[in-house]
Amino acid sequence: MMRAALVFAFVLLWTACTGRQAATDGRGVPAMRVPAGFVVTEASTPGLVNYPMLGTIAPDGAMYMCESSGRTMKTPEMTANPDYVVTRLTDTNGDGVWDKSTVFADKLTLPAGAAWQAGSLYVAAPPVLWKFIDTNHDGVADVRDEVVRGWNLSANAASLHGPIMGPDGWLYLTDGRHGFDIKTRDGKHYQGKASRIWRVRPDGTGLETFAGGGFDNPVEVVFTPGGDMFGTMTYFQDPADGQRDAILHFVEGGVYPKPYAVTAEFPRTGELMPVMTKFARIAPAGLLRYRGAALGAGFDGNLFTAQFNSHRVQRHKVSRVGATYQTEDEDFLMSSDPDFHPTDAIQDRDGSLVLVDTGAWFIHGCPLSRVAKPDIKGRLYRIRRKGGQPDPQPAAGDARMEEWVEKKDVAALAKLATPAAIFGLYRIGTPEAHAAILAGLASADWEVRQAAARSAGMARLNAAIPKLMEMVKKEDPGVRRQAAAALGQLDAKQAVSVLIEAAADAEDRFVEHSLIYSLIQLGVPAPLHRQLSHESPRVRQAALIALDQMERSPLREQQALALLADPDASLRRAALWVVSRHKPWAAGATKSLEAAYRSPRFAPEESTPLGEAIAAFCGEEAMRQSIGRALGDVSLDASRQLFLLDSAERCSSKEFPATWQTGLAKLLAHSDARVRLQAIQLVRARGLAAFDADLAKLAAESSERDELRVAALSALGSRRAQLDGPSFAYLVSRLAPAIPADVKLAAAQVLSRAHYSPAQLQEIAAKHLKAADPIVLPSLVEAFRSGGDVQVGNALARALAEVESSLGAVGSQRVKDILAKYPDSVRAAAQTLIARMEAGRQARLEKLKKLETATANTSGDVGRGREIYFGAKAGCSSCHTIGLEGGQVGPDLTSIGAIRSAHDLLEAIVLPGESFVPGHEVYRVETAQESYSGVLGKSTPDAVRLITGPGDEVRIPRKDILKMGHAPVSLMPEGFDEILTVKELTDLMAYLRAQTARPAASAPGL
Repeated sequence: MMRAALVFAFVLLWTACTGRQAATDGRGVPAMRVPAGFVVTEASTPGLVNYPMLGTIAPDGAMYMCESSGRTMKTPEMTANPDYVVTRLTDTNGDGVWDKSTVFADKLTLPAGAAWQAGSLYVAAPPVLWKFIDTNHDGVADVRDEVVRGWNLSANAASLHGPIMGPDGWLYLTDGRHGFDIKTRDGKHYQGKASRIWRVRPDGTGLETFAGGGFDNPVEVVFTPGGDMFGTMTYFQDPADGQRDAILHFVEGGVYPKPYAVTAEFPRTGELMPVMTKFARIAPAGLLRYRGAALGAGFDGNLFTAQFNSHRVQRHKVSRVGATYQTEDEDFLMSSDPDFHPTDAIQDRDGSLVLVDTGAWFIHGCPLSRVAKPDIKGRLYRIRRKGGQPDPQPAAGDARMEEWVEKKDVAALAKLATPAAIFGLYRIGTPEAHAAILAGLASADWEVRQAAARSAGMARLNAAIPKLMEMVKKEDPGVRRQAAAALGQLDAKQAVSVLIEAAADAEDRFVEHSLIYSLIQLGVPAPLHRQLSHESPRVRQAALIALDQMERSPLREQQALALLADPDASLRRAALWVVSRHKPWAAGATKSLEAAYRSPRFAPEESTPLGEAIAAFCGEEAMRQSIGRALGDVSLDASRQLFLLDSAERCSSKEFPATWQTGLAKLLAHSDARVRLQAIQLVRARGLAAFDADLAKLAAESSERDELRVAALSALGSRRAQLDGPSFAYLVSRLAPAIPADVKLAAAQVLSRAHYSPAQLQEIAAKHLKAADPIVLPSLVEAFRSGGDVQVGNALARALAEVESSLGAVGSQRVKDILAKYPDSVRAAAQTLIARMEAGRQARLEKLKKLETATANTSGDVGRGREIYFGAKAGCSSCHTIGLEGGQVGPDLTSIGAIRSAHDLLEAIVLPGESFVPGHEVYRVETAQESYSGVLGKSTPDAVRLITGPGDEVRIPRKDILKMGHAPVSLMPEGFDEILTVKELTDLMAYLRAQTARPAASAPGL
């Protein structure tokens, strides 16, 4: 069993995905709240749609809606029997309510977006981007063409989305991190696994990557008039500091978080690109950039996000910051209905907003609920300003633009001279149109110049190069960024010197990125070699990264190593990243890295990149010798020893180097308790039997802290044939009610894995099970898992029958699994007990209702709730973080009050195990010697890392694993309602519900 990491893991139920909350206002419009001055109405007749997801409105007003069948399928099932559809909705009487539906296209896998272009509907339904045409105008597509094929399907909706029609006339698609193998009709072949933003011409030619990264699930993108792209996505980082999802500003060649191995598929320009708008775990889906005045002043250019988990739509006011953007965010529509899951926001031709609610059918990815609700179907809603006037101008302008492009009316577009006109000229593509684009480079409007630079690069207008080179030197930051990108697209090798010099005063990361990305594309190394000694550290850094990332990198070892000691901290970090990618440089790199951590200038803010570089070389002999010399070196203070231990723990080498063991033995006796504890944790993670005597000595030292003694016994694990008497007595003494929760559960976890004599097991049953509280009871029951004789089995059953705390903490399935290894007579005798346990769940549900009433009627105290959260009785903070405080094992609770209701929190405390947060599922791993339960850490091809508690991680060689799979029960025990009083529960929930934003002292994030 997991120890204190899961003492208070109530968010294993609800923090990443939606939960159930009281819906006092029912369903639909009555449950919704919008700002004063707005009104929500039904936008379709009852029953017209079933499970709508994402859609688009055609010029004639018809809505093309991607719909689920209501079945949440696994990928193989969806592949074998695709039954999703695209429906065509029409408003037959012009009252603003769609009232007629036909199935436009059927037998689709997950259709996740649609775009209308020139009489054709394009739909992404992985593995295919489809083109559908209704030639006889009966509302049903009779032409079905594969535009491109090759994206892997993931039925949890984290795969291909789109397409979205860009202002340049290309189709843009977003794809999650599930891989692709694509062969296009114009002979291109792409293979990879990373997430990507793709673009392709409507005829299927020209497919290429626009941007990408390690994020899990990009959904929808939108464009500014000048062509800048924003997109929703999930997981720019594993949930931390109250953040997980985001809106990104995508730029050409950008590589975005989260940090993940697949980012190696892209050339990098330095650190991963920053995030524009950060969210909690809200699962953003559809994204809209609003145009026009129908919603009132101040709405033109705003973004709207449909947020699946949080039952809301948010409004984002966009403003420029250098070459990128920032947003001011506010709730626009909120629903108290827990089964309301918005998936798209669409602007209709009159300027009203259409909101898509998919219903409660989806359970595959988020939420990970155990029960789908296909009986609760989706709906469409319309949001208008009360008394406001329709604004058809944006739709009319689009229609007029399409007409001019179709007629190739260059004169009309050139006269208009807007960003949209520039893109229209690009789509026409004639020499006259190109001349007008070139003229746009000198426009007084920065956004026209930006659109012209983008169009010149995409159209390969070499005549634009001189002007673009001027723009790179001095311009509006956004235009400067786009001019740099265009020079790379144009293969303007004559621009290399201008680009590298421009890096000296790059306004922000986005300008810097575009300059370096173009230098990488151009691939001219000679000028960059010279710039490695430039007076500007920004120029030196740009030259270093560009040289490293070019094909067949011309960067030389000594050039990179010299920059590891550069006075500029940013350049040193860049050099660390570059050097760590070159294993042949191990000997020279080791000397430089050792000098860095031994330097008086060694600083905590540089420890992470330095540690990553050391870990990258830890399999090389030179680095092994270096770490061996440094571990236990008395000339290095405790902070450096902690840094070295952390670096050694990151090392993924199969065998723990023998040269490190002498130093590690010294650290087990270090004067600083933090060093001793981290040394124990490293021994535990690597399963190092050579230190058993040292661990036994630490465990027996009565003056040592409980934290270290229990950790030492945990590290000894099951290597001892039987738990000795003094250790057994010490561990059971730590189960007393007055012992802090984290120590108590850690001791119980050690007991759960130990080997016993029958007499010891009978003692546990007779003396300790009956008095155990819900925190330790499941772990003590686990001690009986290895099986035994009739006496031991009967003792277990008798003890559980008399247990004083909640049997819900154990779970009937766990008891069945454990008793499976006991004689038939034991299992037969335990049937009454198991039946009682299974019947007890209904009683727990009833108790939950009473507790909900009791806590709702009592005002909680936030201050006292904080004391409970960080106190020893419940031990919440030992595994969960709020802001910068707490453990890192369980899900982060920062801002939890903004996305979860009081009902959610209380239910998760009282009845855990209903569902699990993605990334925090519990695994059971069995070897010949031991059984482990925990959450997966950063595993490698040769070993599984399992986090079994705060600071307690074990590395299990894959060759030793006999069985591995999801555990059928939650590692969080039930029964916190028995440990905490109603008043304490109320105070705790008051504190959690008050966490609606990141604390002011919290880390800034990406």
